[in-house]
Amino acid sequence: MNRLYGKRFLLLVSAIYSLTIAFPSGSVAQDNHAAKLIEGAKKEGSLIWYTSTSIEDIKRLFDAFTKKYPFIKTEFFNAGSARVFNRILNEHALAKFSSIS
Repeated sequence: MNRLYGKRFLLLVSAIYSLTIAFPSGSVAQDNHAAKLIEGAKKEGSLIWYTSTSIEDIKRLFDAFTKKYPFIKTEFFNAGSARVFNRILNEHALAKFSSIS
């Protein structure tokens, strides 16, 4: 039984190794996707984050974000969750209306 288990294990490891060579993890595709997102962000130039998170947490997140993406201007709208939700709904409706006109 141990011998059979050892052969199955070796077969499994061999199959996994073959698959990783035949089908790479996709990191190149992920890198291309990330590059496209960053290029789009550079064109957009700004980020507005609607949140009910504490201001201290927002500042820490934005400091890290700005350090990594200094070309994006960041702003935030901070309020209770109901006000944030209403703001998002209103801006979505406004954007939808303006795209019709």
